[in-house]
Formats: sequence, C-alpha cells, structure tokens
Amino acid sequence: MHTSQHLLPALLETRLDLLNPLLVAHESPPCYVQVPRGMTPSEIASVQNEATRLVFEGRKVQELDQGHEQKETVRILDSGRSVGKAFPDDR
Repeated sequence: MHTSQHLLPALLETRLDLLNPLLVAHESPPCYVQVPRGMTPSEIASVQNEATRLVFEGRKVQELDQGHEQKETVRILDSGRSVGKAFPDDR
C-alpha cells in the first residue's frame, strides 16, 4: 500500500500531466485519489495497466538513504537502466 502511494501519483504526473495528485489512504478502504481534473475511462485504464505492469516486473523496492553513498554494486539491465541506485531518470 505504501509503495502504491508513490507509484500511482508518479504515473498520473508523468503519463497524464496531472500535477500534484493526492492519494488518500487509510488503514481500511475506501482509499481515493484527488486529481485536478476528471479522467476519461481510457486514461484510468492506461494508468492502471502501467501500474500493474510495473508491479509485476518484480522490481526491488528500497528506501533511499540520501545521506550516504550507496556501496553495493549497481545491477544494469539489458536496457541499460541501472537498478537500485536512485529514482528512474524520468522522475
């Protein structure tokens, strides 16, 4: 749930230019997202599909410690993107 609070707003901003979306999550449902405009069904499906795709990639999720340099070796994917070093280049 915590990771989705970062993933969903990031997708809304980067894919649909919906700036400053607010995900309101509680211990129990309902959770909701506040966006600056309405979304079309195709926009909702697009963001949902992208989030699902990213989740099922099985990416490692970790806290970033900005005060210390990362000492472990950074794995590089076939695409050339580094894994585990920092936020993706488009974020």
